[in-house]
Amino acid sequence: RKPVYEPEWSAQFAERIMDAEIDINGILDRSEISLGDLLGMSDGDLIPIGQNRTAEFYAEHLCLFDAMIGVSNGRVSAKIVPTEPGAQWN
Repeated sequence: RKPVYEPEWSAQFAERIMDAEIDINGILDRSEISLGDLLGMSDGDLIPIGQNRTAEFYAEHLCLFDAMIGVSNGRVSAKIVPTEPGAQWN
């Protein structure tokens, strides 16, 4: 049986898929601390973040893009920059 192509159905499907929401994660920095230091942390303690001005954004462990961190209209923001497609989250 030959599949039937229905342009109207395909257009509606594509439109609905573009409205689907996904979770993304942004990683500002990676740090290593001892388990003892981690267990000793409490409210108000600070975890130092390096001078890295870029963040990596992922969806389901797949790298979507890198971004430069800055401020726009008084809010911390991320500006997308070129990245290596398909990089994996370690």
